[in-house]
Amino acid sequence: MRTFPFAGLVLTSALLASPAFARSPKTDASAQPQRVSTGFVAPVLVDPAGIRIPSDVLGQTAPAQAKVVLALNVDEKGNAQNVRVVQSASPELDFRVVEAVMKSHFQPATLNKHAVPVDMALTIHVQR
Repeated sequence: MRTFPFAGLVLTSALLASPAFARSPKTDASAQPQRVSTGFVAPVLVDPAGIRIPSDVLGQTAPAQAKVVLALNVDEKGNAQNVRVVQSASPELDFRVVEAVMKSHFQPATLNKHAVPVDMALTIHVQR
């Protein structure tokens, strides 16, 4: 989930609909829109294969294939914070996945080539 680009789109549409903007139309056909940023780059999990949960830890209660969806914040240093389970597989598996993601490292999101914190969704597929 990339909440920042969506917020940017909402902000852009709000500016275009504002009465102050509508009262001063541009008449020059060659006018180019002013660039606001050089871009947003979403965070990336540095080693997605590194999230490993030993099968003996999972026990027999975990399904052969499961999906856990998390909501989290990745800070400017690439650390996962405020990890919450959005879609659960089982309480024990959820705990292990959250624990593994908290120990993982992300390449932080950037805006205008500067690291920024960002909220995101992360789907983890667990297979035995």
